[in-house]
Amino acid sequence: MLVAGLTACGSGAPGVADSPQAQAAQARVTKLVRAVDMGPNRKDINAFARAAAKSGASDSIALIGIEEAAAAKLIDTFGSLTFMVTVEGQAYAQASRPYCFRVAFNYYGKVGEWGTSDGVVPEQCPKDAAPVTPPPDETIRPVVAVNAREVAHEVLSRLPASGLPSSDGIAAQVASLLSPPDGDGTVTAPPTATVQGSDVGIAMGGPDDCVLVSRVNGVVGDVYPPRVSLQPGELGCTPSTALATDLQPPH
Repeated sequence: MLVAGLTACGSGAPGVADSPQAQAAQARVTKLVRAVDMGPNRKDINAFARAAAKSGASDSIALIGIEEAAAAKLIDTFGSLTFMVTVEGQAYAQASRPYCFRVAFNYYGKVGEWGTSDGVVPEQCPKDAAPVTPPPDETIRPVVAVNAREVAHEVLSRLPASGLPSSDGIAAQVASLLSPPDGDGTVTAPPTATVQGSDVGIAMGGPDDCVLVSRVNGVVGDVYPPRVSLQPGELGCTPSTALATDLQPPH
C-alpha cells in the first residue's frame, strides 16, 4: 500500500546527491534513519514509520510516503519510507528546491550499510507531496515491568538451596509481584524460568528489552549478554541464556 502518491515530478532528480544542498539533506535523512535503526526487529514498515516520526520528522524533514512490500525472509525488504527535506531550516512548503529520498527497510533496519547514506536514495519530489501520519499501532505489545529486576532478585534470593520449585512455579512467583504495564495496548512481558540443579535462570522481555537474572552457586546477579546474542537465531532472551557460561559475541 502506498500511503502518499509519488507519481508527480517536482524539483530534485534521482541519482546521487551531488550538490551541497542535496548532500546536506541526504545527511539529515541518514541521521534520522540511524536513530530509527537503533531499535530494529520491527515487524513491518508501519512500525519503522512510527519510529521515524517519533525520532525527529518535523516541518523541515517530512515523512511523505509509506510503501509496503511482501517479504519472505527477515532480510527481504518489506517496505520503504520516503522523506522530503529542506535545508537551512526553511519550511518544506516554502522551499523552492525540496529534496526527496526513499529508504528501504527489512526486519533488521535500513537496507544498506548501517550508519552511512547507503540506501538513502535520492528521487524526484512530487508536486503535491504532503506529510503522512503512520497508522496507529493496534497490536498488544508485551513490555518489561519497571520492577522486573527487583522482583527477580527477590524471588531468587528467597529460594531454598535445595528442593526447588518447578520452573513454572518460580515464574509464577515472579509474575505475581510484577507491576502492571503503564500505557494502552501493552501487557506485562511474562517471566520464564529454568532450573538446572541448584541454579536458576529467569528471563523477561525480548531482543530489544531483555531482563536476565540468575542464581548460580547461591549467588544472585544480573546477566548482560551482547545485544547480538539476544536476536532471533542466537541464544535469545531466554532463562537458559541467563545460565549460559559463554556469552561472548557469536560473530
